[in-house]
Amino acid sequence: MDLPVACTLTDAEMRERRATILNAIRRAVLDITPLPGGYAYRFVKADREPICLEITGPPEAKPVIAEFFGS
Repeated sequence: MDLPVACTLTDAEMRERRATILNAIRRAVLDITPLPGGYAYRFVKADREPICLEITGPPEAKPVIAEFFGS
């Protein structure tokens, strides 16, 4: 089943989210690897072992992912 890409945050809530949570995440990214449907983000845990977060979706989601987390 294909689900639409949707966000229920208001414009003000989105600006606040970007100014706090998303900016902190972007600063913590060590490496970004493009994937066919999104990106893989590499971070460092407290014990210095890398962790990877893959965020993917349908083709129209890739620009949204890049806007939120970087590309």
